[in-house]
Amino acid sequence: MATKTYTNSVGSKVGAGGNIQFTINGDASDPIPLDATIDGIVLDLRIAVRPGGPAVSEVLCNVQDDHNGGSFSTVNRTSSTGPFVAFPSAAVETFGGSTDLFGLTSWTAESFNNNATAATFTVRLTHNGSSGVLYADGNQSVTVHFTEAAAGGSKITLTGGHITLTTGKITL
Repeated sequence: MATKTYTNSVGSKVGAGGNIQFTINGDASDPIPLDATIDGIVLDLRIAVRPGGPAVSEVLCNVQDDHNGGSFSTVNRTSSTGPFVAFPSAAVETFGGSTDLFGLTSWTAESFNNNATAATFTVRLTHNGSSGVLYADGNQSVTVHFTEAAAGGSKITLTGGHITLTTGKITL
């Protein structure tokens, strides 16, 4: 299984009942192979709370595949690394996993790299508690776990001459 990580810097805060929403840009210059299968998504988000809340169970994470025009996942994820640290410090909290698709089935390589332009991936953190403040501060990242398609049964036959490949790859 291969991985590709994308990052974005975010600074935001929200009170009880609010959302912090931001996008992480894909990479068109070094894309995930178009025939790859997306296996899972791991979010490493730098977050903190005001002392006293919210608790780990009160911060829900959802994602949206912007390329496929989808809506936010309905499968809520909570941090698997907590407990949260108190602001002004922030610590990386992990949401999702190498086999976690957040309940969405529309993920494709183009969800993260849309040919010539980088696709965006939207993250929503919901402060589902009744008190305190949630902060997202610093570099946020998404790591996409994927499996490249196995080589097909196609073959290339060279009947004369030669091929010199100095960089890149040959795709059938």
